[in-house]
Amino acid sequence: MDDVARCVELTQPDFVYYDIECWSKGAKEAQSCTRCLEGQKKSGKSMTEYLTDCGAEHFRDLKAAVKRGSKGGKMPEIGSYNHHMKRPVHHMVVDFRKAYPKYLDVAQPSLYVAGRALDVHKSIRGNYKLLNKKKVTLPWLTAGCYGEFAPYKLEQMILETLLNGAKGFTYYCFSNFDNPLEYYYQAKALKQIAPYENIITDGEVLEPTGSNKLLTYSGVKKGNEMLLLIGNYQGEKPATTIKLPFKSIRQIKDLQSGKAVIAQNPLKITVPSGKIRLLYINSK
Repeated sequence: MDDVARCVELTQPDFVYYDIECWSKGAKEAQSCTRCLEGQKKSGKSMTEYLTDCGAEHFRDLKAAVKRGSKGGKMPEIGSYNHHMKRPVHHMVVDFRKAYPKYLDVAQPSLYVAGRALDVHKSIRGNYKLLNKKKVTLPWLTAGCYGEFAPYKLEQMILETLLNGAKGFTYYCFSNFDNPLEYYYQAKALKQIAPYENIITDGEVLEPTGSNKLLTYSGVKKGNEMLLLIGNYQGEKPATTIKLPFKSIRQIKDLQSGKAVIAQNPLKITVPSGKIRLLYINSK
């Protein structure tokens, strides 16, 4: 704890993200550990509850150390790797529900999924729904940890993250950015949505759907504008029809090509196998 406080004092960071996997599967020995058994007995709780109480105490002490190092200044945002609502209990010791929001500010799912954007969609959407709040989930993405993948999939992962209620993302590790295309597709994803940042940051996360149930749909709406992301991650038939949440449509723009799409509602569109369509939609 003194080391944590000293690091915070030296750097005065805006963010503190713990990458702590100290416990691994060692807690399985708790049933034969005399100290654990004694602590459990005093608590009057089950071993499961006792261990996750210990995990909450760890985060309590860590936050106190961060606060001590901040010297009365602004507290940094605090997160912890792979601790989130979609999989709340980790290593038998951490229960995210006991640490958030008192000791942790953000949920941080680990999404080292070899470019599988559908997995990213499910994790970010699942955390958003369980937390019932935007701007809490901040996942760890990767350009190659636990499996290299085609660089274009990084664009899909970023868009699925930002259009399903996350507040941003971080990476492990930067050495996985080992070719120019990975930087290109990261820049491409952000450039496409940069003019519509206010929709993402201030808009309502939707749960759009279409006639083709095997495609993946994401959307964010603010006023008379929305962003719609459709992914064909399962290689299914490309055509779908989508009922848009507006009475009439003024404009639909394909943000990947920059070209106009026929302004219609319901929207009829195709998404090639393995690809995405990202649309800006403006109503009258």
